[in-house]
Amino acid sequence: MKKIVQKLQQHRVIIVLLFAALIVRFYFLDKFTNVSGDLLLYADWGKMYWEYTSRNFYFVKDWYYAPPNYPPLVNLYYAYAYKAFDYKYLFAQLHNIIRFPPADFIIYYYKWGYFINLKILAIVCDLLTGVLLYNFVYSTLKKKKTAVFTAMLYLFNPVVITLSSVWGQTDNVIAYFSVVSFILLFRKKFALSSLLFMAGLLFKPNWVVFIPLYLLAFFLNRPRLKSILISSVFVLLLLAATAYPFSENPFTFYHWIISERIIPTIGASKVASVSAFNFYTIFLRIDYHLSSFKILVVPVGLFGQLIFAGIYLAIFLGVINKFLIHKKVSAVDFFKAILILGLGSFLFLPGILERYFFPAIIPFAAIAVVRRKTFIIYLLLSLSFSLNIVWALFRRQYGELDHLFTDSNFLLIRIFSLFNVLAFIFLFGLLFKDNLLKLDLWKKRANTLIQRLR
Repeated sequence: MKKIVQKLQQHRVIIVLLFAALIVRFYFLDKFTNVSGDLLLYADWGKMYWEYTSRNFYFVKDWYYAPPNYPPLVNLYYAYAYKAFDYKYLFAQLHNIIRFPPADFIIYYYKWGYFINLKILAIVCDLLTGVLLYNFVYSTLKKKKTAVFTAMLYLFNPVVITLSSVWGQTDNVIAYFSVVSFILLFRKKFALSSLLFMAGLLFKPNWVVFIPLYLLAFFLNRPRLKSILISSVFVLLLLAATAYPFSENPFTFYHWIISERIIPTIGASKVASVSAFNFYTIFLRIDYHLSSFKILVVPVGLFGQLIFAGIYLAIFLGVINKFLIHKKVSAVDFFKAILILGLGSFLFLPGILERYFFPAIIPFAAIAVVRRKTFIIYLLLSLSFSLNIVWALFRRQYGELDHLFTDSNFLLIRIFSLFNVLAFIFLFGLLFKDNLLKLDLWKKRANTLIQRLR
C-alpha cells in the first residue's frame, strides 16, 4: 500500500492532468449528438445487430441510414454498447436498495446513456494515449516535466477531444492500438503487437496503409521463427473469433465483407478530396472535382498517388539506411515514419476524409517536444486540422460557417490546404534529410555488389 501511495505522489501531476482531460470530455458527451450523422448511424447498427441477429447483420439490405461497411470488431463494440444500455434499469434497482447512484444520474443516463457507451471507448483510449506518451517521453528523455507537457499536448488538442467526445468516432481507438503495437515490437512482444495491430484494422481499416511499415519494423527487430509463428496464430485466432458471430466460415466472410462492403465504400467517392484540406483542394474544389480530373494529361488522383509512393519509398530508404549504419533502429525512428506517412496519405491520396490525418497526431505530439523546431508546426497544423473537422462536422447545420470557408472561391480552404502541404514539406525535410542525404553508404554498397557480380 505504501508503494502505491508513493507511486501516486510521484506521478500526481499526470494524474491530475488525466482527471482534467476526463472532465473536459465528459462535458461534451451529450453535446451535438443530433449533428453527428455518423453517431446516429453507429447507434442504429448497434441496435439492429440484436434485432436482425448477428448472422443476418451484414446481409440485410433494409437499413434506415446505411448498411454496415466496417469490419466486424467495431460493430461488435457498437452492439454491446447497446446491450449495456439495455440494462439501464439496474441503476434504478440499485438506487432503490442503497440510494446510489443519484436519481439525477439515472435520468441523465436513460436519456444519453447509449451515446455515452458509444463514445466511452474512444475517451478511455485518449487517456491511455496520454499515459503512453508520458511514459514514452519520460523513459526516453528522463524529464518528467517534458513528459507531462507531451501528454498535455495530446490530451487537450481540440482535434482529439472533438473526434472522441463530440463526434463519437473511433479513430482514437485505432490509433492507440496501432501505436502501441509499434512500440511493443521494440520490446520484442511480437505476438501481442501483431494482435493489437490487427485489432486496429478490425475496427476500421484506416491503418491499412501502414502495413508495409509495420512489417518493416517487425522484421528489423529480428523475431525468431517461433515468434513469427505465434504471432501468425494469434492473428488468425482473432480473425476467426471476430468473424464467428457473423458467419461460421471466416474465410468466406472476410472475402465477402472486403469485396462487397469495404472496397466499394473506399471506391465510392470519385472526388479528389471528400472533405480534407489537402493537396487537391489547393487548386480544385472540395467534394466536387473528380480524381480523374486531368492536369497535363495526368489524372490528379494518379499524380497524388505517385507522390505518396515516392514518400513511402523515401521513408523505407531512410529507415533501412539508418539500420545499415547503426545496425538498429528505434521506436522514435518509426514515430517519425508514422508522422510522415500519416500526413502524406492525408494530403496526397484521393478520396480522403477530414479525419484521416489522425494517425500522425500521436507521434507528432512526442516529436514536437523532442524536436523543438517542429513545435510551432504542431500547433499550427492542429489549428488547421481542428478547423477542417469543425467545418466538416457543422457545415450542413450552420450555413454561416460553411460560407466562411467556401466564399471567394473557397479561399480559406485553399489557404489552409496550402499551409498543410508546405508544413509537410518542412517536416519531411527536417526529419528525414539526415538519413536520405547520406548517399555515400549506398554508393559504396552498390560498388561492392557490382564488383562481386563481376
